[in-house]
Amino acid sequence: MKGQHQATKIYADHVTGIKAMLKRLSEAGEQHFFTDPATVNWADVGSIEHLAHKLREICDMTFNEGEYADHDFKETLHLHHEHGRRLHSR
Repeated sequence: MKGQHQATKIYADHVTGIKAMLKRLSEAGEQHFFTDPATVNWADVGSIEHLAHKLREICDMTFNEGEYADHDFKETLHLHHEHGRRLHSR
């Protein structure tokens, strides 16, 4: 690792970025994710289901629920990070 101070800064930057994304998602939710409820079609249903699935996975990882119920969140993220690093180093 490049030092505790740098790790803390990078971590805080990611937390800030996540908070900004959550704020934007919350604002989009207030606007029905930019879809007029009176004109919803099956493509809209598929799109919102896809978003819900992705968010459910994030929640499951964060709260050790669903398929992540028996996993440690930090360990799971570390494994994802290491896997990505191996893929990029090929």
